[in-house]
Amino acid sequence: FGNKDNSLIITIDNTASAASTVTIKAGEKQNAILGDCTLALKTGINSIALNRDMARFENKDGSVYLDFATGFTGNIWASAEKAGLGS
Repeated sequence: FGNKDNSLIITIDNTASAASTVTIKAGEKQNAILGDCTLALKTGINSIALNRDMARFENKDGSVYLDFATGFTGNIWASAEKAGLGS
């Protein structure tokens, strides 16, 4: 979450032949009380923006835990604008 203006985008490429799910686990910050969030993944590219309520999912070390459904196959990557001077 060390990114500019909450610009974090998680991209998931579901290479399986069927839809799947991902659960974004509740973190350790103030809004974690809202709990986990499970999202449907269509086959192909899925983009998830975590800029609405980052304090719900962020852990103290700045990480985010994602839990994929059993049988999920694919690739995942994150992108964002760099935070701080010189970005």
